[in-house]
Amino acid sequence: MKQGPGVARWGGVLLYVSGIYLTIPYIPRLWYSAQALTGASLNSLAFYPLATIAALSLVAATYRTGADILSLLALAAIGGLYSFLYGHVFQEPIEKLHLFEYGLLSWILWRAWRPDRHNLYRSVAGILLLNAAVGATDELIQHYTPGRVGEFRDVVIDWESAALGLAVLLVTLTPWKTGAQAADAARHRDSRPL
Repeated sequence: MKQGPGVARWGGVLLYVSGIYLTIPYIPRLWYSAQALTGASLNSLAFYPLATIAALSLVAATYRTGADILSLLALAAIGGLYSFLYGHVFQEPIEKLHLFEYGLLSWILWRAWRPDRHNLYRSVAGILLLNAAVGATDELIQHYTPGRVGEFRDVVIDWESAALGLAVLLVTLTPWKTGAQAADAARHRDSRPL
């Protein structure tokens, strides 16, 4: 029996979350091995994926919205918040990596959930709740894993990271635009030379 794309998308969520949970005992060793291999600091190793995601989000927002100034300003504000959390709030390098890990989980959940304008608020709440549940379970597993520590503070960090990733999605995908606005943005996008 052939399965639809929704099953595959939720399978992707399951694979990603399994990857988070199954790598818990190995992350410190992988982290320090990557540092030894590259010679980069732990903070730099966390920064590179975030910088890449930020650049891709800016390109996506510009492409999808036809360089809508409000979307770009919103992305700049989100980027400022990311920068503040990265530089001043999240102290450990692994906490900084969670900005990427749980932000990406928001994207994967979004693709599986397939929200539209009519169920947007319910979808956003569901995605945030699922993300929080994954983060709480992550910290619970860490609590019982030798060499790791699970803390409530980390659950909050995971949730903040998920919320920021979801905010980037909401700005870049602009699901709240009216049909006329979406059509204008699509015309603008389609009229550009390749």
